[in-house]
Amino acid sequence: KTRSKFDFLTSKGMPDQKNWLKKLRSLNKSEPDPRALEDGLNILAETDLRATFENIKLRISGLYGNEDSIVPVKVTDDLYRLNGNFEFEMFTHASHALFLDYPVEVCEKIKHFVERAVSNEFE
Repeated sequence: KTRSKFDFLTSKGMPDQKNWLKKLRSLNKSEPDPRALEDGLNILAETDLRATFENIKLRISGLYGNEDSIVPVKVTDDLYRLNGNFEFEMFTHASHALFLDYPVEVCEKIKHFVERAVSNEFE
């Protein structure tokens, strides 16, 4: 039930949600370990990393989907307020699984961030 609900939330907001839901479910054929799911949910419920995030001195980059119903768009404002080193890219019509929605674009964004970091462009 948990994974089914997660798949539904991951595809929520997509223009063709029904097909995305089928795709997600076809990718997740194996049964998850219930203990691992429970442990993961407990970590999400009990862990607050805001103070840690606030103290990161390096450049931080995030990729977000504007149709994400799990991590809402508003979180980007909150993260920037916590740490001015935070930058993000917003993908239009993308859900929580934006790497499935825009695989090439996501790879390009990550590659560009790493290239900038390696060339010390952030300094």
